[in-house]
Amino acid sequence: MRPREKSTELYASSREEFNNEPVVFCKHCLSLAIRVIDREDEDLDYCDHCGSTDLGKTDIETWEFMYKQRILKKL
Repeated sequence: MRPREKSTELYASSREEFNNEPVVFCKHCLSLAIRVIDREDEDLDYCDHCGSTDLGKTDIETWEFMYKQRILKKL
């Protein structure tokens, strides 16, 4: 395998791993700016942009698609 082929293969592999990593987002404004407050007795995570506590979890590609759809609706 040539060095360029190996580099391309490693890039594709790491990109796939990155895309499989879940992201937490605000369902109200789709922001990724989520504040996490660790307390044993309750869940206090919230959106730092709008203050909503209605959060979701998905992969980055799905989030990008949702974000683009929201932006296109505003245009």
